[in-house]
Amino acid sequence: MDCVVLDPPYMHSPGGNTHAGQTAFEEHYRNNGSGNQTGVKYHDAVVSLYVEAGAEAHRVLRNRGVLIVKCQDEVCSNRQRFTHVEIMEAYNNLGFIAEDLFVVVRTNNPGVSRMVKQVHARKNHSYFLVFWKHMNGNRIWQAHQ
Repeated sequence: MDCVVLDPPYMHSPGGNTHAGQTAFEEHYRNNGSGNQTGVKYHDAVVSLYVEAGAEAHRVLRNRGVLIVKCQDEVCSNRQRFTHVEIMEAYNNLGFIAEDLFVVVRTNNPGVSRMVKQVHARKNHSYFLVFWKHMNGNRIWQAHQ
């Protein structure tokens, strides 16, 4: 393949009525549900999904093929998680070279959670990360084989 575009759900759903009216991440992806085989949950399960998808993209892309990934940073358990950095590091280990990064800013207001006190900045943007498969990109991230 010449190009793969990856746009998975980029946040876990914390449950409750936080995302009322939306289908929970866990119902469709191995995360916190009964189908979870990875042993990781929440944000780590989201990153694991990206890494597994990146490994599959690496398998099917031709040398110098392009991978475009949409993601968003998040706060999980009151901890800032820079998802775009985690993905870039993991994909480098898979044999991808980061080529570009686009920041897409929302035109509407971000969703408001049930937090009592805001500690971190709201995430009002997402990223499109652009990678290409390195000619000698046979490095596989050992932790996710």
